[in-house]
Amino acid sequence: MKIFLLISSFIFLSGTKAQTVRQSYLDSLLIQVQKTTVDTSKARLYTKISDWFIDNDIEKAILYADTVSLIAKKNNWKEGEAASLVAYGNIYNFTGDYDKAIGYFTKAYEINRALKSVRGMANNLYSLGSANERLSNYPAAANYYFESLKINESLPDNNLPIANCLGGIAVIYFLQHDYQKSMEYSLRVIEKQQAIHNETGLMNEYINIADTYYRLSDSVNAEKYNLKALELSKKLGFGLQEGIAYSQLGLLYASNPSVSLEYLFKAQEKLVAISPNFSSTILNRGEIGKAFLNIYTSGKEIPVSKNSKYAMPKTKAELLDTAEIYLQSAITESRATEDKDKEASFSGDLAQVQSLKGNYKAAFSNLNISYLLHDSLYSQENKNKIAALESQKKVDLKDKEIQINKLTITNQRKTQLGLIAGLCLLGVIGVLLFRQSNTRKKTNATLVKLNTELDEANRVKAKFFGILSHDLRGPVANLANFLHLQKTSPDLFTAEQTVANQKKISDSADSLLETMEAMLLWSKEQMENFKPEIKNIPVGELYNYLQNFFSQNEQVTISFNAEAGLSVEADENYLQVIMQNLTSNAIRALKNTPDAKIDWNAKKVGSNTILSITDNGPGISNENAKVLMEDNMAINAKSGFGLHLIRDLAKAIRYEISVQSKPGEGTTFTLSNIPG
Repeated sequence: MKIFLLISSFIFLSGTKAQTVRQSYLDSLLIQVQKTTVDTSKARLYTKISDWFIDNDIEKAILYADTVSLIAKKNNWKEGEAASLVAYGNIYNFTGDYDKAIGYFTKAYEINRALKSVRGMANNLYSLGSANERLSNYPAAANYYFESLKINESLPDNNLPIANCLGGIAVIYFLQHDYQKSMEYSLRVIEKQQAIHNETGLMNEYINIADTYYRLSDSVNAEKYNLKALELSKKLGFGLQEGIAYSQLGLLYASNPSVSLEYLFKAQEKLVAISPNFSSTILNRGEIGKAFLNIYTSGKEIPVSKNSKYAMPKTKAELLDTAEIYLQSAITESRATEDKDKEASFSGDLAQVQSLKGNYKAAFSNLNISYLLHDSLYSQENKNKIAALESQKKVDLKDKEIQINKLTITNQRKTQLGLIAGLCLLGVIGVLLFRQSNTRKKTNATLVKLNTELDEANRVKAKFFGILSHDLRGPVANLANFLHLQKTSPDLFTAEQTVANQKKISDSADSLLETMEAMLLWSKEQMENFKPEIKNIPVGELYNYLQNFFSQNEQVTISFNAEAGLSVEADENYLQVIMQNLTSNAIRALKNTPDAKIDWNAKKVGSNTILSITDNGPGISNENAKVLMEDNMAINAKSGFGLHLIRDLAKAIRYEISVQSKPGEGTTFTLSNIPG
């Protein structure tokens, strides 16, 4: 099951801001055309009229695009010729002829590049991204979106095109199943659209983010944003978006076939009337087929049709036949429009239908097609290419900073030469200026050194923020979502739910803080020229540190045992953090344990001092202990990522950590010096 592709790029590029009834906007354009005598002004108005008709009357959209082309050729007006090519591209992008759309957008880009029209080039790159996205060429689409974003961010008062590019990038991440990254960009889009009060853009992004929430299994927010999109689409008169919102609501109610099919049929009626071959129309057609298949496989009763335009199957056999008809139609249209994403998805569903009907040969063929297409679309190579594009954007920004700093130094050197020349002409004053020149030389040398250090610091930051972006993205997003929901919709919850949500916010904040502490320590270890300072540390001092640190703890009894005068060889800061982390983990493990207690023990074994911490908690299984201690086991935040960092810190001071646990009796972690 795949979502719609990016909605109606022509809407974004036309500049239309329908805020009441779309018809009034068209009427105003037609009146302006009648009053205008200048051909170029008329052509600009005809371009907007062509865009308006794309989701209302394709033939009229083509007619007005032809008019723009005729005016441009008559006046040898290259800008107008590019505008007519964009109008044609938008039309074919909407009707599903994406190769032809790419041809028109590419020609428009070449004209705008020759004219040095930066805004025109940015718009054309965005359109090329949209068309390639619909062809399931995701790396190319992402590249065009990032290139367009880079240009638009350099232009003033350009919030709308920036929002459009961010929205395109969000869809690419969605289609690569990176839903958290998609959500991150969608929220930025909504922020931009709200800033410019663009209801059309908000409507489209509400649809996008609703589907993202659906993939994240957040049905509450998915329904909320679909209903927002439905309300705006009806208000603004956008039948296409209204149909898509109905389609997504149909997916949300998949467990209730009667309600689901009612929404899907409503969507199909709207979408077919606008464009039978549009991406969302094909998707909805396939989803109807899947709905019939789900009714068959779930054994639920066949619902009675509330829409006389759509015949409802009456038997189990008819259910499979109807599902096959809709799925085959969706696959055929997907192939015609070269939409491999939908072809891959619905081919797998059709294979299941054919298998249930006993047609195993056809089922195997379609299943093989689904696997091959899926592998080509969602390969790791594609994901790496898309990730590289975003990384390159960050690198370009850093390079730009360095270039500015170098230019500043060059200008200062020119000033220095001017001052030296002045020394020769000013005689007595030259002595004072010479001293000033020496001062400037020292300053410039300092600047060169500082810029070199800045370049080196940027490389360290790149490592640091690469780790932070991976481990902090999830907790920050969860915390932001909780806070935003509590701020914008406090009346949605009862008092009990409010208390529960506040606890979740508190827990998320605590989890985020712990992760940040671990990551900051990790980054510290990775900094160049950083080495631990090994010295003799009395065990009593380490115990005193832990007693002070956990002085507020009241739930767990902590005891400290060691022979008098015992000491260890280690870096004091490292060892304090390791022992602090192990104690914190033990306290969390004893959260629900009555008479909870922790024992720290230190003893001399040969020439080494062994430290151990024992709790009387529930213990951990052998499998979990293996995950915690072995390098080659897959880990995440829930399976001991913090302990792996502490283990790495221990290695830096030549210590190792071992664990022994008995389920129901408790766990012991032991710190011992590595010989040699």
